[in-house]
Order: sequence, then structure tokens, then C-alpha cells
Amino acid sequence: MSLSTATGCRDASDHGAMRGTRGMPLWLLVAGVMAWCYFAQPLDLFYTIGPDITVDSHIRAIREGTLARQVSLLLMGIWAAVWIAVHRSMLHLDGRLAAFALLFLFIVAASIGWADDPLLSAKRAAALLTFAVCCVAIAQHVGLDHVASLAFWGSALAVGVSCGAELALGTFAPLDPAYRFAGIMHANLQGVYCACLTLAGVCLARRARQHAMAYAFGAGIGFAFLLLTKSRDSLVSVLVSLTFYFALTSARARYWLLIASTAGAIAAVPLLFADRGTAAPLWELLRLGRQEDVSTIMTLSGRTELWQGLLYYVYEQPLLGFGYGGFWTPQRLTALTQRAGWVFGSAHSQYLEIVLSVGVLGLAVYCGTGLTALWRLVTGYWRSRADCYAVGAALIVLVAVDMLANSVPLEPSLPIVLCVTIVAGLAVVNGQKGTAPRH
Repeated sequence: MSLSTATGCRDASDHGAMRGTRGMPLWLLVAGVMAWCYFAQPLDLFYTIGPDITVDSHIRAIREGTLARQVSLLLMGIWAAVWIAVHRSMLHLDGRLAAFALLFLFIVAASIGWADDPLLSAKRAAALLTFAVCCVAIAQHVGLDHVASLAFWGSALAVGVSCGAELALGTFAPLDPAYRFAGIMHANLQGVYCACLTLAGVCLARRARQHAMAYAFGAGIGFAFLLLTKSRDSLVSVLVSLTFYFALTSARARYWLLIASTAGAIAAVPLLFADRGTAAPLWELLRLGRQEDVSTIMTLSGRTELWQGLLYYVYEQPLLGFGYGGFWTPQRLTALTQRAGWVFGSAHSQYLEIVLSVGVLGLAVYCGTGLTALWRLVTGYWRSRADCYAVGAALIVLVAVDMLANSVPLEPSLPIVLCVTIVAGLAVVNGQKGTAPRH
């Protein structure tokens, strides 16, 4: 069996059409996944007019969760377990990648034993295991050749509903200097959805035999709304992922790498002239329309100060951490927010979040899983020239870069569902029988 067949990656020239997947119509799968994300996140149609987030609300969310989240995870877990049991012949373990993924899940489960709050860690570990099982079942449905379609239509649905919610509530005000497009979620998370829409739209428009203009239009809409979120990390993520995609798939990869290097050097210029008026236009560009001064931008909106405070806790438990999801106890959350002077409920860096949960050991396995999957996708593209491998690799790069300055937990949000589904498809899912097409 060829590599393209084993991962369900067939001819990608028109994999963006809303045609059926292995088990159900694509539109039904998109609706189901987005409904799951809506209730399990949970998202809120009235987010933009809701009350301000407080420390107490964060504590309740961490300790108790929501009934909708618990029910949605339970129902999806039951569906996934039944589906996998019925179609268990489609499963196999794929060496190194499966070993990394299973080892990470083992470390997460074992961390209950040394967690500060074993009950909280046990709940989070059970939720992660259920989430992983669901993504395996989704991977059995879609295969790599439909990941771009799921990313495009799922992100388009989220952005469309968010825009509709703001229009209905009267909070859509793009001309207001203080406005950030959020819709049904925080603006930073909305930025990741917009980035996924942009990336998927570009990839589909480049390879699709039909509807290329529609995909390009969707990519443009996604990028426009991404700018309205004023999320710098998501903007950087989509630019890096697009550069990676074109460098991988273009015959002139060295030119794309040269463009990326030049852009990076230009972006670093403001750091050399932080106190000089000559850098004012560049700082204005980095603000993305936010009402911020240079010092706020230099600290990544207060993130660097937060990270310095969290590093003291890393030094206390560097190897194993405080248990999966067990770091944010009410006492620590209250103390850290009072010290920082602003309310937060995460480390604002997924990598630092992993270190606090399962230590440097867990982070090494976590990164090893992602890098192994990325290498499988890159080498898969080199061997087969099937575009679905390049799209999958670009999505992983997008989320990996965004995780540097944003906490994107392993929970049901579309970007994470896409990445974990890709990893599951490579690690434990066997593709359909048949002969892979020649490329």
C-alpha cells in the first residue's frame, strides 16, 4: 500500500468540493464538528455584550466547567467509541508517531499521581482522552484529502456566525479605533479561525479544478476579518504558514525563503529604533490599529511580564510539572492576576502551559509528536506530490506558531481538531483500500 493510500490522501486537485467523505456528507461532518466546538468550547452568541471576565468566573470555569461542555464531550465520546469499534479494521499503529502520541497521553494520565489537585487533573485527563478518541473517529471519516475542506467550511461557518451575531447585537463597528472583531469568541481565538480560513482558501483556490474564485474570495474575507481582530500572533501565524506552504510546493522554494528572510529582517527593524521617531511608521504598523504604546507592544501586551512570573513556578517543578490542568488552582490564579494587574486564565503560550502541566518531559514528547507528524507530511509530499500533505503541514505550522504567544489548549476548537485529526490520521488510522493515483 502506498503512502497516499495509507493516509487517505488522494488526488488533491479538487478536494475542496462539498462532496462526501468516507462515512457521511462533508456538510454534515462540518456541521457536526462545529456544533461540537460550539458547545464544548463553549462559544457564546452574546459574547460581545456579555459581562467582563473576572477572576471568580475563571475559577468557576476551571473548577466546574459547563453542563453543555460535559454533555457534548460525553455524546461525542460515545459516538467515537462505537464508530471505532465497528470500524476497528481500519486502525493500525504507525511506529514512531503513534509512540510519541501514546507516550504523551500516558504522561498526562500519570500526572494525576503528582498533581497538586488530583481531581482537577483527572477531569482534564479524561477530557483529553475523550477528545483524542473523537479525533481518531473524525480522521476515519475525512482523510487528509478533506482536511482543507473541513478547515475552509468550518472556519467560514464560524466567521459567518460571528459576523451575524455582531450585526444582530449592534456591536459590529470596524471604524471604531477600539473595535476588535470577536463575534462568538475572544478576538485572539477568532483570529486563529480567520487564519485557518485564509490558509485553506488559498490552498484550495490554488489546486481546485472548480470554484477557485469562490475559494480565493473566502480567503480574502478571512484575511480581512483577521485584520479586524487585530490579533498580531494570528497574523504572523498565517503569513508564516503561507510562506511554508508555497516554499514546500513551489519549484522556486529558495525565492520564498528569501522573501521570508527579508520580511523577518524588516519586521525586526523597530527593535533597533524603539526610542527614535524614525521608527514611528513601523510601530504604527505593528499596532494593527490598537490603541497601544510602544512599551505595550514590546511586552507583547503584557505577556513577557506574565511569562517571567510563571517561570518561577517552572523552576519548582521543571521535569514533571504540576499535573495536567492542575496548575491553575484558585490560589495561584488569584495571586498571579493581582500581581499582574489584569485578569487571565492561561499562560498565553501553549508551550509554557504544557511545561506547567507536565513539565519539560511532557513538552519534549508534545513537540516530538508535532515535529514527527510534520516530517511525515513533508516527506509524504515530496514522494507523492499530493497537495493534501502540504495543506496538512501548513495547518500544523500555523497552529504551532500561534501557540508561541497564545494558549490554544487541546480542546474542541476547530484549529486543534484539525491538527489532532491530522496526527491521528497519520498515527493510528489506515486509509481506504485501493491504488493511489499517479502524480
